[in-house]
Amino acid sequence: PLEWRCGNGDDRRMAGPDFFSDAKRLLGRDPRGALAAARLAHARNPTPEAILLLATAARRVGDAAQAVTLLESLAAAAPRAWGVHYELGVAQAARGDETAAMAALERAAALNPRATGPQHALRDIKALSERARKSLADGAVVSETYGGDPKKTVEILQSVLATEIVCTLR
Repeated sequence: PLEWRCGNGDDRRMAGPDFFSDAKRLLGRDPRGALAAARLAHARNPTPEAILLLATAARRVGDAAQAVTLLESLAAAAPRAWGVHYELGVAQAARGDETAAMAALERAAALNPRATGPQHALRDIKALSERARKSLADGAVVSETYGGDPKKTVEILQSVLATEIVCTLR
């Protein structure tokens, strides 16, 4: 349940639910609920902390583009906030922008060398990139258990991709 807090004697208005605390509490187990609470917290008081929370929740529900947009402006306003750069790097990685993700994570690691999150994320991105590059260099591989016709499968996938491109362009 949401907590209602009253203002002090000079402020007779209700302060309203503590959406910020609710969003933080929900972030790990209910990202959609966290996003809703973070939006309300941000609307009520758009502090840098509320923006960071909103961006983190957006990324966790799969909206990396919104997270990156929020975090880029926050990183420009708070260039020494390692947590902002870390979250920006993770959001950029989720969006598929490896180069920008690496730069943001390296910045976060430089700002706070003791933080393990940026180091782990950098290591993961490097490992995934290396695996993808190796896979591309090896070419397409069809497993021995694949029962379909690889040539026909490629034709079907190309047709579907062409249809998607046309629909997108419309």
